Amino acid sequence: MPVEKSYQTRNVVLRHYPARNDILRRVEALRATFLDESLDDQWYEARWIISAAATFHYVEDVVASECYVSVSGDVPTVVEGTLRMVVEDLDVWSRDELIAAVDDATDPVGRGSALIRLAIGSPVHYDAEIAERMYAGFDDPDHRVREMTVWASSYRAFPRYRSQLRELAERDPEGSVRDSAREMLEFYDQAGVAQS
Repeated sequence: MPVEKSYQTRNVVLRHYPARNDILRRVEALRATFLDESLDDQWYEARWIISAAATFHYVEDVVASECYVSVSGDVPTVVEGTLRMVVEDLDVWSRDELIAAVDDATDPVGRGSALIRLAIGSPVHYDAEIAERMYAGFDDPDHRVREMTVWASSYRAFPRYRSQLRELAERDPEGSVRDSAREMLEFYDQAGVAQS
């Protein structure tokens, strides 16, 4: 069994949930070797060995009703190249499509869901254009969008989100948003996310 890999790509979000059959066809075409799977009431994850240098991950997030893939390994260039090869024949959201889905959402729940999907698929490193949508979500007039944005911030826990979370935890008029923001700040603390 391979050791934990030191580098993991961004998550690439698939358009259809669940996508297990598509993934099984893809790993079969790649002649990948099944490694393991884990399941609980919120997640399903399966992993396959693509090569000695890359492990393919497929995750179904039951709570968000989204699924995504990523690749891990020790050599970033090999891992990123493997990700491009793996998603070649899968129906995935591009970065621009994820952003447009937030911008084009016409109702609060749709906007909140699009923000969660955007956060799942956001790059490993801070992206100002994506963060702009997250900040707008934290400030949205509808409490459902604010709360969904709080939860979205767990997928890429950037220190820069702390000030928005603190503001919501201290001053949001909706109790559920305040509570969610406090819980998220605790999560950031436990995860070792630096202070902003």
